[in-house]
Amino acid sequence: MKQQESRGGIPWPAYLLLAAIAVLVVAVALRLHARQLEQEQAMRWSRIASDVDRILSGVNQHLGLLGTALEHPPAGSTALPPLQRHPAWGGWSADVRIEDQGRSVPLHLSGAGPAPPPAAREEIAAALQVAPLMLATRHDLPETTWIYYLSAQRFLLAVPWVDPLTYHYRDTLLQKPFYRQLEPRNNPTLAARWTEPYADEFGQGLMVTAARPVTWDGRFRGVVAIDLTLQQLNRLLGDVGPLVRGAYLIDGQQNILAERDRQAQKPPDNGPVPNIRDRLPEDLTPEQARQALAAGGLQHLGHYRLQVFPLKQAPWKLVVCQTDGAFWWLVLQRMRGELVILVLIALVILMLERNRRMQARLAVMEDRFRQTTELLPEIVYEADADGNVTFLNQVGLQRLGYLPEDLPRLNLRDLFVFQPPESNRPGNPTARMEMEYRVRTRDGEQFPALLRASPIREHGQIVGERGILIDISELRRYQQELETLATTDTLTGCYNRRMFMELAETEYKRCRRRRRKCSVLLLDLDHFKHINDSWGHTAGDEALRHFVRLLQGVLRDTDILGRIGGEEFAVLLPDASLEQAEEIAERIRERVESEPLPHGRVRIPVTVSIGVVELDGEGLDTALRMADRALYTAKEEGRNRVVSWM
Repeated sequence: MKQQESRGGIPWPAYLLLAAIAVLVVAVALRLHARQLEQEQAMRWSRIASDVDRILSGVNQHLGLLGTALEHPPAGSTALPPLQRHPAWGGWSADVRIEDQGRSVPLHLSGAGPAPPPAAREEIAAALQVAPLMLATRHDLPETTWIYYLSAQRFLLAVPWVDPLTYHYRDTLLQKPFYRQLEPRNNPTLAARWTEPYADEFGQGLMVTAARPVTWDGRFRGVVAIDLTLQQLNRLLGDVGPLVRGAYLIDGQQNILAERDRQAQKPPDNGPVPNIRDRLPEDLTPEQARQALAAGGLQHLGHYRLQVFPLKQAPWKLVVCQTDGAFWWLVLQRMRGELVILVLIALVILMLERNRRMQARLAVMEDRFRQTTELLPEIVYEADADGNVTFLNQVGLQRLGYLPEDLPRLNLRDLFVFQPPESNRPGNPTARMEMEYRVRTRDGEQFPALLRASPIREHGQIVGERGILIDISELRRYQQELETLATTDTLTGCYNRRMFMELAETEYKRCRRRRRKCSVLLLDLDHFKHINDSWGHTAGDEALRHFVRLLQGVLRDTDILGRIGGEEFAVLLPDASLEQAEEIAERIRERVESEPLPHGRVRIPVTVSIGVVELDGEGLDTALRMADRALYTAKEEGRNRVVSWM
């Protein structure tokens, strides 16, 4: 023993003590979890019973409202609709429609005989006044299938509508249990009642009927009833929880109204409705079952647990049956935490040692990462989940103008000028992303950069992001120069032919859509070859640039100028008629003529010939050809003039 203790072992009494503590902890936890499970199951099943009571309460309330409305109909009378006789079944029906939520809704009204007797007409008129309340009941109680008034005067008013040829009033309805049980001889107190379950003749499964007698001046007039299918109740019982042997909703005669995992179906061969005695375990005696169902609450019967919840709105009960084995298995499942913790205690030391080694490895990897980032020519940063910058490599510090001591106060919002939507903005990444941003330095300078970022995850949670910023200022400058070369004339700075044609075509189409005038000028410098031959090509280039400057001084901001040939230019004049274009062309001609080109000590006279065309649906290419003809005419007539193509 001494040798074991000297080696750091634990003596055997300590093992016994730990075992005793473990057994005590398990026993206490077992009892606590059992009580907690009993309470949770009771609350769950009580809530189901309350949900059923809520449905029944709504039916009872609406049944009372309908009965009161039928016994005290509103003042006034409702004219009877036209009646249609049906010799095939010796009765009549009426096309009844009422307004409901802005639409016309049909109701079912049918009766016996060739026509209702005079004594019944007043009652039918009163019932029709209550029809809107029937529709409102239908909206408030979606679980119901039929809402109807069956009169002793041998007629039926029902919601929703059904074709009288399919279903209509029959004298056999007066023999139905819901009617017979409410007649004064069988119901002296004139109380509302619930029927036993029965199979719906339209195939909607088992249903029950809540009915209330209707009296006028102390006389029994008929029955108002609401049919409730049991499918909704079956769905409620589906929430009783796992490892339950059975859950049942029974009536006062212990007939099963609803059952978990079963649909309300018509009994086979129209046989009797199943009784709960047929569902309870066979080793329970009928007397045990009867006493348990009568006592209510939690009953322990052998190795079964029977929980009974009486309902308030009907003589029904919710019964849940569970085996003791299933109950304690659920308790043990809840104790997995306590059982696991006993094992975890033995693993804590090993986990701590492993964590120490992992931290050491992480420190080495982090140091390696820092050294690698310093070798990169790009900006490398790390930030936490709130966007606070936690690391910035040396290149980033120098390019952005920050010092290491500035990092605790630096946030990604201070760096990025334009931010995309919240889900993709820097500081909140959900996946790897690559986007372009404008980045702001400490002194306010901005430059474009390509961001490549990915989230930093720990234990499956995003705790920050890591990114690389690549300065693309030079790349954007080269792109801008290429775009300029592709769209402008390098000598004069105005649009080249391709760009002019694209912009002019777009503007021309816009003018056509808005039904605006649009004109084109085609300009050609006179004797341009003479300028090149006499004063050299340098003077020719200066003449072209001089000419464009003069044009820009006359043209409007909306006008489009382009060089389409050597000394040939074109101008699109949006929102300009032919007369307005001629005025602009004349001002250009006068301006060019009045301002010769300064070239050294001489002033070279420059003139221009202009062809003018108003576009009128013929298209830009056609207009340019007509302007070219006008320009040719101007050249033929002596140059330095404006000619319009009519």
